Amino acid sequence: MTKKKHLSRRTLLRGAAGGLGAAIALPLLDAMTPSRAKGQAVRRFLTSFGGIAQAHRQYEPPTAIGPLGTLPLPYGALQDVAADVALVSGLSIPTANADADVGPGGRYNKNHIKQMSPMFSGVRSLNADHSVYRGRTADQIAADAIGGGALFPRGYHFLVQPDGYQYGAGGRNCLSANAPGFGIPGSTSLSTMFNDLFGVSAPTGGGTPTTPPPASGPSPDLRRRASVLDLVRGSTERLAGRLGAADRRRIDQHLTHIREVELRIDELIRRASMAPSPTPSPGTTPAATCSSPPTGSTPGTSTFTSPSGQLVGWSYETERADILAELAALAFACDLTRTATWQISWEQCGISSRHVNGSDESFHQIGHQGTLDQKVALVEWHVAQFAKLVRALRAQPEGGGTVLDNTFCALFFGESPSSHASRDMTAVVAGCGDVLRMGEHVRDQDAHPAQLLIAGMQAAGVSTNTLGEVSGALGAIQR
Repeated sequence: MTKKKHLSRRTLLRGAAGGLGAAIALPLLDAMTPSRAKGQAVRRFLTSFGGIAQAHRQYEPPTAIGPLGTLPLPYGALQDVAADVALVSGLSIPTANADADVGPGGRYNKNHIKQMSPMFSGVRSLNADHSVYRGRTADQIAADAIGGGALFPRGYHFLVQPDGYQYGAGGRNCLSANAPGFGIPGSTSLSTMFNDLFGVSAPTGGGTPTTPPPASGPSPDLRRRASVLDLVRGSTERLAGRLGAADRRRIDQHLTHIREVELRIDELIRRASMAPSPTPSPGTTPAATCSSPPTGSTPGTSTFTSPSGQLVGWSYETERADILAELAALAFACDLTRTATWQISWEQCGISSRHVNGSDESFHQIGHQGTLDQKVALVEWHVAQFAKLVRALRAQPEGGGTVLDNTFCALFFGESPSSHASRDMTAVVAGCGDVLRMGEHVRDQDAHPAQLLIAGMQAAGVSTNTLGEVSGALGAIQR
C-alpha cells in the first residue's frame, strides 16, 4: 500500500485558463495533520455588531438566568443552535456629560457612535473624537497572537449592510482598528470578497493567490461564465490521487460548497440587476432607482425618502448575510484568516424597515419612534442574521468537532435599553464551548462589554487580561 504523503496546511488548488487564474485553499484534512496532532485546530476570534437600540426592557427579558429553554423574541432564531450559544446580559458602558468625567472605558454622552471605541477597544470616547477608535480593537490584538500563518494575518472584515444611506461613513462601517482613528472599513462587494478568499485573479506567474486582477485582466463576463472550480480541476484530480477516501470526500464537499456560494452570488447580482425601483408610499419622494450594477460587483441598492425625510435603502441585506456567513465559515475552515469582523448593520442604521416590519422608516428611526412590535422585529432580524453565521461555522467539520467549536463569536448592539443609552445591554456569544458556558443565559450586572471580549480573547488563545483601559475577563461566561 502506498504511503500517503503529509500535506502542508498551506496546500492550494491552483489553475488558470482564458486569462483567469485561481488558487483555492483547503480545509483541514487528515493528510495535513501528523497522527499525534489529529483533532487539534487553531482558534479564531470574531466580533459582530448591529447598529440599533435593543429596547429589551420594553418587551421582555432575554430569558431566565441559567440553561436556555424556549427562547423568546427576538432571540427565537437561535433556538436550533441554543446549545452552541449564550446570552450575556447586564453589560454597560459608563456615561458622563463632560470629558473630564469620562472614566476608563467610558463614553461622552453623545447621541451616536460614541460607544464604538469603548465597546471594541476598551478605550474611552470623548466629545471631540467620539466617532473614532481611540485604541486598538480586540480583533487586532487577537491577530497579533493567533493570526500568524493565515493568508490574511490581520483578519478579514465582512460588511452585510454595504451603504450608509442617510448617513456617511464617519467610522460607522468599521469594527476594527489597528491604531487610533476611523478604523478599517468592512468589505462590501460579494464578488471581490469571493475573489479575495479564493484567489481569483489574472495569473501573474509568481504572484500570490491574493493578487488583485489588473485593469487589463479578464472581462467581467468571463468571470461570471467561468467557475473557479473549472480552473482548478486538473489540480484537484492530481491531489485526489494522493489522498485517502475521507479526505477526498472532504474536498468534494468543500468544492461543492464553494460552487453553491458562487452560484448564489451570481443569482443575487442577477436579481438585483432586474429588480424594479421600489414604489414609495404616498407622500414620499424617490431618491434613486435600482439600476443594473456592474457585472460581478455589489448587488444594486434601492433608496427612497422615508415619511420622516430620511434617505433609506435596501441592498438585499438578508440575502447578503446568507452569503457572507458562508464566506466567513469557509475563510476560517481554510485557515485564510483567524480573526474577522462580521458587521450586520451600521450605527444609525439607514436600512429600510419595509422588508422586516413593513414600515418605510429606517431601522434608526424605528428605534426612536416605532412601535414595540416594530422594534422587536428589528432586533429579531439582526439575531437571525447572526444565527446564520453560527450555523455556517457549525456546519464546517474540523478534527473531531466543528469550526464553531474553535471560534469565539460575539454579537453586540449599539444601544440599550433605548436609543442613545448604553446600559443593561445583551450580547449573543457562540463557540469555544470547551472553555465558555454555552447553552446558558448569564448575567453580570454592569460588566463592561470589553470584559466579554477579554474572555473571548482568552478563549481564542490570547494571553491577556486587559483591553485598552478595561481589565478583567467576564468570569460569568467562563467555565
